[in-house]
Amino acid sequence: MPLIEIAGGPHINLVRTGPRGGPPVVLMHPVGLDLTWWDLQFAAFGRDHDVVAFDMPNHGLSGKLNGAPTFDAMTTVAAGVLAYLGAGPAHLVGLSVGGMIAQTLALARPELVRSLSLVGTLCTFPDAVRGALRERARVSREDGMARIALLSQERWFPPAFRVRRPDILDRAAKSLLQQDPNFHASMWEMIATLDLESLLPTLNCPTLVVAGTEDINAPVAAARQIAGLIPGAVLHELSGAGHFPPVEVPDVFNGFLRDFLTAGSGGVDRRRIVDRSTTGSASVPRGAGPASVAGVGRAMSDVQPPLARAEAFCRRFGLEAPVLLAPMAGACPPSLSAAVANAGGLGACGALLMQPAAILDWAAEFRAASNGPFQTNLWIPDPPPRRDAEHEAALRVFLADWGPDVAAAAGDATLPDFVAQCDALLGAAPSVVSSIMGLYPTGFVSRLKQAGVSWWATVTTVAEARAAEDAGADVIVAQGMEAGGHRGAFDAARAEAGMVGLLSLVPAVADAVHVPVVATGGIADARGAAAALLLGASAVQVGTGFLRCPEAKLHPAWADALGRTLPEETLVGRAFSGRSGRSIATAYARAATAATAPAPAPYPVQRGLTQAMRDQAAKAGDVDRMQAWAGQSAILSSTEPAGDVVRAIWDGVRAQLR
Repeated sequence: MPLIEIAGGPHINLVRTGPRGGPPVVLMHPVGLDLTWWDLQFAAFGRDHDVVAFDMPNHGLSGKLNGAPTFDAMTTVAAGVLAYLGAGPAHLVGLSVGGMIAQTLALARPELVRSLSLVGTLCTFPDAVRGALRERARVSREDGMARIALLSQERWFPPAFRVRRPDILDRAAKSLLQQDPNFHASMWEMIATLDLESLLPTLNCPTLVVAGTEDINAPVAAARQIAGLIPGAVLHELSGAGHFPPVEVPDVFNGFLRDFLTAGSGGVDRRRIVDRSTTGSASVPRGAGPASVAGVGRAMSDVQPPLARAEAFCRRFGLEAPVLLAPMAGACPPSLSAAVANAGGLGACGALLMQPAAILDWAAEFRAASNGPFQTNLWIPDPPPRRDAEHEAALRVFLADWGPDVAAAAGDATLPDFVAQCDALLGAAPSVVSSIMGLYPTGFVSRLKQAGVSWWATVTTVAEARAAEDAGADVIVAQGMEAGGHRGAFDAARAEAGMVGLLSLVPAVADAVHVPVVATGGIADARGAAAALLLGASAVQVGTGFLRCPEAKLHPAWADALGRTLPEETLVGRAFSGRSGRSIATAYARAATAATAPAPAPYPVQRGLTQAMRDQAAKAGDVDRMQAWAGQSAILSSTEPAGDVVRAIWDGVRAQLR
């Protein structure tokens, strides 16, 4: 292994093998590792290609930079390596940060680059992710590389691979533990500055972009963004792979890299997106040049068959079935969530009204009954409500006809402290934290990502979906108007006027975003779930469909009413809480939404005003005055155990879509 000297820079450790004469294939490794992570590519390509790999400065056996790393400094080193080779323009293959440096070099010195192969990498970051990267730097400095090694193992490799290949995890940890924590922190600070989005359309070299569908560091959305920006790029999406396709699925990766190196520089049609699993591949044409977001989104659901997409989603989130319990405040006891999770689905906690200690207690009770994953959900708070004492007095008079007299102070209801609830969500350590009614603050999103917790954002429109993806959401939960309970609209005033059915919403959202989409609203059996997957969803979320299961422990009057409620026997209104929601069209719900009734107060004032009526109704078993939320498919809800419902939905989906 020769050490070469870069003018004005450190000595660089370099390995070269294979016949000379053609353009060299130069392999660039991720942060914290070294050139040995390309061993499988050396073995595969060394017989017929000039293959080169080098350790980045302060990595492996290479020398140290003078000062903190920058992309300019790293690009200078890479250019120096190519100059040393003296073989003309090279095929650059960069993994993770190696791909970022490869992009930077191709932009700065295009005469040195024959082609680009960008694996598990990005070209820019949302602000929330930049904050998470800087937080990673802080952890490196303050907690050391042992903590970084643990975090990296969890983020680099999918759960199934971690179980199958503990030797790879051990190897990665040993590599990371050898790096100076201060320099490692500086690398993350460098990475946080990356912003090449506006420059990539100027590139004019053959480009291959590779993404693992289970990569949470450089998700498929990032790969599609790069492929859409670079004219004529080829995109490969590897089903089931994480951040290290060259290591996780080397035969598949090497196969299409060889195809690209052989033909990708020679004028073949490179305008295509390809999805390839370990057993096969499929492709669809795409337009040349920078692609629009909508165009790339349409390709997503076309490229990956519905079952393959759902199965990839399951692998990413540790599920056996893409069937998720909706997080329904007050209707998600740990018993129901555990039953869903034990059957292979995702449990859920609707934490809206829970104090921080109650959130932690819920998580502990769930874990006592299940080792499966769950999500916790919070509403994004509305602005403080505008109070109208005279109007509230009229509402108290109206409500007195339906229950006890309403106290004058009933509308002064207060909610748990949102910031403290967010802290409790992190303390509960769920697999997923979801939002509804808006987007989490940037700082909290950064904390979620640093902790390795996925953020799923509930939306009701395409515009909300785009805003959520831009804010860093890992998954979009598309809520159709059919859903029971509260509408998830970001703007409370538009919750009813902007209602969109699931049949229209799911494909439109899938076309507009680059992250997985979960469909929710009106899904209660395999027929609805199969339809949602065909429309572009990766999973389904079921709420009302689980409420009659014995583990839900729902009030019998409410549960019985669900079993006889037809789709047209529900309505959307603000009568119970002040926020729009779909319920059974009970006597109170119809009266309170009539034109002659006083308009509901805003949330949470209306919730406080109706509390006494709702409490009395529950004691009396009077469903006509209960807050009986119901989706439009309530009549399809099952009284079977929740685990059986999960299995019936997934088995039925597979039978219909195979």
